[in-house]
Amino acid sequence: MAGTPPISTGSGLVNPSPEAGSVRALVFTDVVGSTKLKQVLGDREGTLRILQHHAEARVLLREVGQGREVSTAGDGMFLWFETPALALKFALLLQRRLRQLWPGEPASRRLRDRVGIHFGPVEPALAPDGTEDLLGLEVDRTSRVMSLAYADQILLTRAAFDRARQAWTESQGRGLEPLSW
Repeated sequence: MAGTPPISTGSGLVNPSPEAGSVRALVFTDVVGSTKLKQVLGDREGTLRILQHHAEARVLLREVGQGREVSTAGDGMFLWFETPALALKFALLLQRRLRQLWPGEPASRRLRDRVGIHFGPVEPALAPDGTEDLLGLEVDRTSRVMSLAYADQILLTRAAFDRARQAWTESQGRGLEPLSW
């Protein structure tokens, strides 16, 4: 990529990685009502539950495989997977785990998230400190899809939906409730 100018972001210069134009299954998660949760539980306990969300997501990311965490921002996470079926499996498992945490708690005290999944080309970049980021319109689309979801809902774009449904197997859904496509 000689001669390609670095991409400038608010955090400094970012150089495009050799994988520019890669197609990925992109995932955004968001804890719904996190401000209200902190008001009900207190700032410390509310924050600890959000950190628990992130910890559970990281465990599942390793278990599902073929994916990577890109970043966190407050109560949300940005991840990518090789396929939409893997992204969907991750999202289903994450929401199941979150439902199992804090049993018996009233709804106002439970952590609930929403997930958006999209499949498209991205522009991977490396910051000077070596951290990976993904840039481009498809990243923005994924975030917008997530913002349309309700608590405990997983929304997929048509591109992600078609690929995930074609590739979904019974073994991937083992231990999960039947999917309602």
